[in-house]
Amino acid sequence: MCAFSRFATDLIVIGGIGLAALLAAPPRGEASCASLKGDDLQRCLAGELKNPGPAKILFYDQAGKSIALDQAVVTRSMDEVCRTIGRNGLFTAYKNDGPRRSARIWNEVSCRNGRVDGLWREHFPSDSTLTILFYDSTGKAVKQALYYNGRLIRESPIGDK
Repeated sequence: MCAFSRFATDLIVIGGIGLAALLAAPPRGEASCASLKGDDLQRCLAGELKNPGPAKILFYDQAGKSIALDQAVVTRSMDEVCRTIGRNGLFTAYKNDGPRRSARIWNEVSCRNGRVDGLWREHFPSDSTLTILFYDSTGKAVKQALYYNGRLIRESPIGDK
């Protein structure tokens, strides 16, 4: 009887873990919409965007209007992103941060006349810290900043300066 009792307890625990995992997982539609903002998010949740797909990266201007770029353009260079966008301004791409099902800033680039204006930024958030790497237009990391609970802790150059 003791062996059966232990087996039943193990089965209940394993079943509970499995059920919790199913309940915690986002519905498929919401997961594919997680990195979208504004009107694009609303259209995706309403089912109007059938498959935003991983091949496109959406950058948003300061007014919230999206610009869809091929992933290959984004990975090539931020200058290529600015040339493709073809407008001046600050553009932001968001990334889904997994189980929290929220989008966080991933890349920010300021464009002027089809080129990167200043340094572009890549964000690496965790629970209470945020690291921002700053790159020049060639893609070389030149500076990093560390924030703790939204407060700047340290900013330091990278490389031979």
